[in-house]
Order: sequence, then C-alpha cells, then structure tokens
Amino acid sequence: MAKFKEALFKVSAPAPAFIAPLVVFFTLLSNIKNYDFLWHLFLGRYIFLHKTIPDINIFYYTPSPTYGYDHSWLAQVIFYGLYSSLGSTGVVLLNCIIGAGIFFILYRIMEKRNPNLLFNVIILSLVFGAMAPYLSSFRPVIFTFLITSLFLLVLEKYQEQKSNIIFILPFLMVAWVNLHPGFLVGIILISIFLFSNIKNKRLLTLMIVLVLSIVAMLINPYFYKVYFFPFIFLKSFSTLKTIGEWSNYSGQESPFLGILVLLCVISFIQKRTDLKSFLLFAIFFVLGLETSRNISLFAIISVIIIRELGNEKIPTGKIKEFLNRFNLKSSPYQGILTVLLIIFVVISLSFFPFNKSRLQFNIDFSDNPVRAVELIKTRMPDGNIFSYEGWSGYLLWQLYPSYKIFFDAKGGFGDKQIKDYRELMRPGIDWAEVTKAYDIKTILLPKGKPLVSLLRESSEWNLVYSDTTSFLFLKK
Repeated sequence: MAKFKEALFKVSAPAPAFIAPLVVFFTLLSNIKNYDFLWHLFLGRYIFLHKTIPDINIFYYTPSPTYGYDHSWLAQVIFYGLYSSLGSTGVVLLNCIIGAGIFFILYRIMEKRNPNLLFNVIILSLVFGAMAPYLSSFRPVIFTFLITSLFLLVLEKYQEQKSNIIFILPFLMVAWVNLHPGFLVGIILISIFLFSNIKNKRLLTLMIVLVLSIVAMLINPYFYKVYFFPFIFLKSFSTLKTIGEWSNYSGQESPFLGILVLLCVISFIQKRTDLKSFLLFAIFFVLGLETSRNISLFAIISVIIIRELGNEKIPTGKIKEFLNRFNLKSSPYQGILTVLLIIFVVISLSFFPFNKSRLQFNIDFSDNPVRAVELIKTRMPDGNIFSYEGWSGYLLWQLYPSYKIFFDAKGGFGDKQIKDYRELMRPGIDWAEVTKAYDIKTILLPKGKPLVSLLRESSEWNLVYSDTTSFLFLKK
C-alpha cells in the first residue's frame, strides 16, 4: 500500500518539467486569426472530398513551370478532420497540446544538464518569445517544431548514453515528410551529430540512422521526387524572399533572437566549445538570418548551447542559497496524472454546452474581405480575380471552384508569377499590361496598397465596394 501511495504521488505531484508546458498550453488558447490556416483548411477539405492529393497549380489561373507539391497534406487532413468533427476548438486544442509538448521536451533537454527551475523557465520564456508568432499560427510548421525537438532529445540521449531509441528517427521522418517541408532539418541534425562523433564508436550507428532516414523520405505521395524539393525551392528562393515571412526581416521575434544569440556567445566564451554546439549554432543562426521563419528553429536549437550557463560558478552567499532552492529535477512520470487531468477538464469544458460562450474558439475573419467576397458571390463577375496573397486561402475557401487565384507563396509557383505579383502590388509602368495578360477583371486589395490609388484614378476600373478592410474594383 505504501508503494502504491508513493507511485500515485509521483504521477500526481506537479513536476518542474510540466510548469512551462502548462503555461504555454493556456497561453496559446485563442481564436484562429492566421491567414494561412484557411489555405491549409481548404486543402484538407479538398483532399477529404476528392480522396486525392492535388497538384496545387490547379487552384491558380497563372501558369507554373513546376508541379505544385503539397508537402503538408497530412497536417491539412488532420486540421480539416478536427475542424469538421470538433469545430475550430478542436484545432486550437491540438495546437495547444503540440505547443505544450514542444516545451516539455525542451525542458527535459535542459534539465539533463541543469535542474534549476528558475533558470530553465527564464530561458524557455525567451525561446517562447522568439517562437510565438509561429506557435500561434495554427499551421503545419508546428509539427516541424515538435519533431525537431524530438530529434534533439533522442540524439542527445544517444550521445550521452548509447540507446536503441535512436532508431525511432527514421519512423519520425516518415511522419515529418508528409506533415511539413521542414523535414530537411532532421537530416541536418543527424548529420551534425554524426560529424561531432566522427572519432566515436557511435559513428556507424549514426550513419545507419542517417541513411535510413533519407530512405524513409521516400514514403510520401511523390516518392523519389521529394529529393528534388530543395533544388526547386532554392531556385525560387531569392524571389520568394521579397514576400512576407520569407524575408530576413523579423518583427517581435528580434529582441528575443538577440538575447538568445548573446547567451549562446557567452556560453561559448565561458566553456570549451564542442564541435556539435558550434555547428548547431552556426548553421541555424545563418538560417535564421536568411529568413525570419527559421528564427523559431534557432530558438529551439539554442537550448542545447545555453543550458549549461546556469551551472557556472555563482558566488557563495544569499544569492547562491536562493538559486539553489530552484534545483528541482523531475522524476520519471512525475506529474503526468495532474497534467492529463487539467487537459481533460479543459477539453471537456470546451465542448460542454453551458460553457461554449466562454471556452469555444473560432476562426477570426475580421482581417479578411468578408463582405467584398459576398458581393463577388452575388455578382459573379467575368474574368479572373487578383487579390492580396494573404487572402488566397479565404478566397479559395469561399469561391473555389467558381474562381481560382493568382498564386500562393506556399507552393506551386514560378519566378514569373512572383515577379508579376510584385508588379501589381508595387505597381510600375507595366501593371495594366499584367492585368490584361491574365484576363484580370476583378481586383481585391487591402487599404493602403499603392495599386488602390492607381485604380481609383483609372478610367477603366470602377470601385464597387470598400470598407475598413478591403477595396473591390471591377473592370468597366
């Protein structure tokens, strides 16, 4: 009986490793406001209805030189499956659970070297700040963050203590290659650990795992063509960088990125830098500088480097005595019952009729051209529609198959499409020729775009609707 009570306490008592994940879980509880979510939801619906994974180009009226690969098809199916059965709340809860899972894994990685709860929570708060725009975006990239964290945990465990758990990585790669195009990060991570163990007995096993993971990438709808994806992507990357998150400019993540980089540098100065830490820092720092969407990956990687900072010598006295109070290490399975109970209560309340007004989450359409699209559905104008790329998911969700879109930066595009899109969003002397070339007779734009002023002055276009969100023009 005593042993049973002890075991019950272990799984029920709050564990340090669950504090950050629970905070993340409740922080991410919010309505869905990201533009791209509707794109993925639309594709999930299409796959559900047609029982096939589409060439993304079929949704464009502009010609593309390449096949439109949908590397996130499985994530889209998961999103739409949850949406169709549980509504938006189901998607929100999935996002929260994955976000919490990421920070549980990161805490366990840090805890292995540094059990100080205060230090670990502060560092993970910085990591969350750097990742927040993408953690709350309800997009397939959340799966890349989760599996990247799992790869780090497994590789670290194998390096510290040889274990057959390393062979789970090829199986994770099978899921990853169908969930999000970030799967190449897994190959990079295994390669880094392989090179850092070049003179180690673990080298052969890591080489086998690397080969198996590369082979596992074949288990996807496009088979061997997945190997050409990096080259297709790089070909258009320089042009793609001119669009939104693909640029090297970042907003609210920048301060957190700067602090994490500084802490990594301090860590390198205070202790001897091993090859693994240097390669992780160098490769993912460059990737983060290249495009803002990779900052989250650098933030995840940084915990490997920063975690030992808290172990540096601290002067004796009250400060050390205070900090030592936070040296709390989670025992195996500690707190699992508590966390499962909390999540169960939240999920139950979310779908309990009496509490729906407070705990049900929805898609926030406030930044989308809702009324303008309703007018398009009423009038059904001839020709093609050109709109702001961020609204492409909403237009497809509402108007396909009656109308197609110009293009979307998430897949199935060519350099000419991007250049012509830029010509209309930042109009030069040829903007009118672009509209004629693509038979564009409807233009839907957010306020503040330069083309809005040109269209209002043009004798060939009529402003038929405007509100605080959008301007709708029809060709005369």
